[in-house]
Formats: sequence, C-alpha cells, structure tokens
Amino acid sequence: MRVAYDTDTDAAAEVLLATANEMSHDPQWADSFLDDPELLGVEMLAADEVTIRISVRTPPAEQFKVQRELNRRFKRALDAAGIEIPFPQRTIWVRRDDDGPTTPATPAAPPPPPTVRPQPRKPRSTTGQIAGEHAGDHGDAPSDVTEGP
Repeated sequence: MRVAYDTDTDAAAEVLLATANEMSHDPQWADSFLDDPELLGVEMLAADEVTIRISVRTPPAEQFKVQRELNRRFKRALDAAGIEIPFPQRTIWVRRDDDGPTTPATPAAPPPPPTVRPQPRKPRSTTGQIAGEHAGDHGDAPSDVTEGP
C-alpha cells in the first residue's frame, strides 16, 4: 500500500496490518485466508510515495477478490487514521544565470478565464431585413423578407 512521504510509516503499517488481521477474522472472509497477514515492511521509497507491503496467502483464484476488499478496507482505515494516500508532487528549482541564490519557484497564478462579450445586434431596417444585408444573403436558407416598395 502506498502512503505519502510525510506519513509515520510505523503508524501506517500498524493500521494496515490491523485492518488485514480484522478481515482475516471476519466470518465472511476467514476461509479466503490461508495464514495470518504478514507485515513485510517498507518496500520502496519512490518519487511521490512510500510503499508498505503486507502479505496475504489465499486459496487459488481468490487473491483478486481478497485484494479488492482489502484495498477498500485499507482506504477507509487510512482515512479514519488521517493518513494520506499520495499524489504526485514536484518542487521546481530555478537557477539564476547571474550566480544569484537558487530558490524554489513559486507557482504562477492561473490565467484569468476568457471574457465572453455579447456581439451588438445590428439594427433592423423598416423592411425587416438586417441593415447592410440583402434578402437571400443567408446561404441556402429560404427568406420571407422582401425588398421595400
């Protein structure tokens, strides 16, 4: 299971192991566990996460349904314990060419949304046509507007 870098890995491991043990003793799931779940520890330190491994032995063809239920329970237990599941994060460093200090870049403000302004309506002539246009200038659409007298 992956957790955020600022997570206390011992606390997260306890939550995960307790959750797996609870499921292994649940009457609905007990037959799907061949042994008690085993905490294998911190498996990997990746760019955005710390991976904690729990091992569970299941009968053939039951590992996927057990894994899905464990994941559901892990998510609930981690949320309840205030332990964050990771999301990608990056720190960008800006180097100055004038040998000035190197500092983390501050994120730029998002651009403002585009402004949509309604187009002014063209005044209509007394014959019902739009001023500056002639009957029939609307492509293939039939026109019931006629020229004036």
